[in-house]
Amino acid sequence: MFRFAMILIALLAAPAGAVTLPVHCDFDADTPDAPPATGGTDQPSSFIIPPGGSVLVKAAALGLADQPCLIDQGSGDGFGSVNFIFDPLAEDLLVFEATLVVNQYCASFLMQTASSSGAVVSRIRTLADGSLVNYDMTPLGSYMSGQPFRCRMVVNLEDENWDFTLDDELNGFADDPVLEDLGYTNNPSVIDDVAQAMASLGYSGIGGGLQVAYDDIVIRTEDYTPAAGSSWSELKTGY
Repeated sequence: MFRFAMILIALLAAPAGAVTLPVHCDFDADTPDAPPATGGTDQPSSFIIPPGGSVLVKAAALGLADQPCLIDQGSGDGFGSVNFIFDPLAEDLLVFEATLVVNQYCASFLMQTASSSGAVVSRIRTLADGSLVNYDMTPLGSYMSGQPFRCRMVVNLEDENWDFTLDDELNGFADDPVLEDLGYTNNPSVIDDVAQAMASLGYSGIGGGLQVAYDDIVIRTEDYTPAAGSSWSELKTGY
C-alpha cells in the first residue's frame, strides 16, 4: 500500500519560470549573502523561505566551500526549498543529483521530485539516528551531520519506480551500489508525469537551528531502454 502524500500546493501556484533541462546549478554566479537568482539558465525557478528562516547563497557553508545555497530553519517548524519546475516529463528517466550537508541529525525531507499536479514522486528523508530512508522507511544509507555527501535519484516514468545512489565519499558514483525499484511516494495512479525537483528542508519539532546546504544540483533526462524481450505493456503490468 502506498501512502498518499501531497507536497505544498502553494509551490505550484507561486509564480515560477520553467527551466530548460539539462540544468547544472552551482550558484557560482550569485551574490553571497543574498537569495539565489531565479528564472535564468541553470537557475532555480523559485524558492520557499522557511517561516522565520532564510534561503541564502553563502561563500562557504557547513563544509561546502564553493558558494552553496544554505536553507536555514530559523527558530520554528516549517518548510523551505529551492525549486526547479520544468516541462512535464511523462516517459523516459529523470536524473536528479545534489551535493548536500546537514548541520545536525534530524528528521527532514531533503530531496524530492513531484508531478505537475503536486503529488510527490520520489523523496529522500533523513532520520535523527543518521539514517537515509524512502517514504516507507526503506533504508537508503546513512549520513553524518556536518559531512557533505552526494545523492542521485533516477525516476523511471516507464516502470513507475526510482533508483537511488549515495556517494558519501564525494569520489563519484562508480564505486557505490545502486538501490533499484524503489516505490513512488504516492500511488502511481495519481502520477501522470514528473515536473518538479526540490532541494528542500521539511521539519517539525526540532526547536530551531537546523541548516542544510546544497551545491552542484544537476537535473537531466535519459532515454529509457526496456530490458531485452520486454514489451511496454509487460513492463507496465509487471509481468
